[in-house]
Amino acid sequence: MKKRILVIFGIIAFFVIVIVLNLKEKGDYKKVEVRRAKIGEIISKVFAPGEITAEKEVKICSDIIGKVTKVYIKEGQDVEKEAPLFIIDPSRFEAEVEQKKATLSLVQANFKKARRYFEKEKKLFEKGLVSKEEFENSEIELEIAKAGLEEAKSMLKYAISNLNKTNITSPISGKVIDLNIEEGEIVITGTMNNPGTVLAKVVDTENMIADVRVNEADIVNLRLNQPAKVFISAFPKRIFNGEVIETGGKILSLEEKKEFRVKIRIDNPPQGLRPGISCDVEIETAKIDSAIIIPIQA
Repeated sequence: MKKRILVIFGIIAFFVIVIVLNLKEKGDYKKVEVRRAKIGEIISKVFAPGEITAEKEVKICSDIIGKVTKVYIKEGQDVEKEAPLFIIDPSRFEAEVEQKKATLSLVQANFKKARRYFEKEKKLFEKGLVSKEEFENSEIELEIAKAGLEEAKSMLKYAISNLNKTNITSPISGKVIDLNIEEGEIVITGTMNNPGTVLAKVVDTENMIADVRVNEADIVNLRLNQPAKVFISAFPKRIFNGEVIETGGKILSLEEKKEFRVKIRIDNPPQGLRPGISCDVEIETAKIDSAIIIPIQA
């Protein structure tokens, strides 16, 4: 009986060895790695390149034509709101103000004279000493004098406004970029077809954004207020948080591939951050907190 059992085990062992050796020679077996599944979070993300821009950027232009006689600022300088930036030669405008003042004085004298004459004619007309036509003529002269007075006041106001425009100040607090003018150069005003001289730009560095390009396949997953991480080339060791504030500006790349402009407001932008610096963003489009996670290797 024992001999019979040994023979059976021997035959089984033989066949097992033959099968293993046969599989090894053919190379058909695969190594299987087993790993334990776990509970965790799954985050869907969109990646996009772009550059830093300011949320508010103001072009500094002149409303009058003239020569720049003073430049108070330098490229990269921080300025406060209403800080002086440039002076346009005021001499011509000062002379115009004085001329309009003189004109106003003459017109005021003429108006007073016309009013006295009207009041005199009115009394005489009420007493029947002058005709109705003479009285009405005095009234017309008073109205003409009054209109001339209003026009003279308006012209003086306009001249003073132009004089005030020779002192160009910053409309916002921020940093000066693209300083394009020097003392002695002439500035011109813009028209419908011709842009005027841009003296400089002032950007609000307290509110910076990442302006990125998102592929058309990913744009459908983006929504306002989605959280994002911003990686700025000038600050390689730091990661900045932000959120999506604008989606939808379409652009067309050189490869005729449709992309969309997306803007992300950066939380607490660092000192020294300037428009034009390259960046990459990682936008979180979906998140599952308690999901069964199975490693890819398994």
